[in-house]
Amino acid sequence: MLLATAVIFTGCPSDPDDDTYPIVEFDTRLVGTWADGIPGEWYDGFRITSGMDLYKSDTDFNDPSFTDPSWGGKIVYAAKFSENSGILIIQYGAGLKQTWYDYSEYPTVKELSPQPAGNFYGIYYDELKAATVKLSATSDQKNNNGPCETVSLQQAINRFTLDAKYDWMYSGLTSAYPRVD
Repeated sequence: MLLATAVIFTGCPSDPDDDTYPIVEFDTRLVGTWADGIPGEWYDGFRITSGMDLYKSDTDFNDPSFTDPSWGGKIVYAAKFSENSGILIIQYGAGLKQTWYDYSEYPTVKELSPQPAGNFYGIYYDELKAATVKLSATSDQKNNNGPCETVSLQQAINRFTLDAKYDWMYSGLTSAYPRVD
């Protein structure tokens, strides 16, 4: 089985807040639908397309088509930390920004108001194999799992690094998502 990795070099922004797309190191093995769930009860998954779109879904398992994703956007930056791990940074698509909630008074949960202003968001991946991958959407681990979007792409690149990953994701990522396509 031949595994391919695409590396696209499009230059680096000269201005640290310039959101032109910098070096992208996208592992094409991530393309596909990665999901887990109990049919008819719950569904948790990611879809990553060859056009570098990423969608997250937390819906009924009977709709694995991602016709109504929870959130998503265009992958505008990707960096590999090792052969099978790295970071994907998306810029939210129109109407696809996730909603954040305040869990500080759990079990009472309320929607944060105002929602964060940033449009760039990180997703870590680890243990990428042909049939499974661990994917972890990020949240602020030092602030009650709060929002961690950034206003500029460069801020996101500086934030979501290998050294800082446990500041922005759960230790040990998640369980492995199986490939379902």
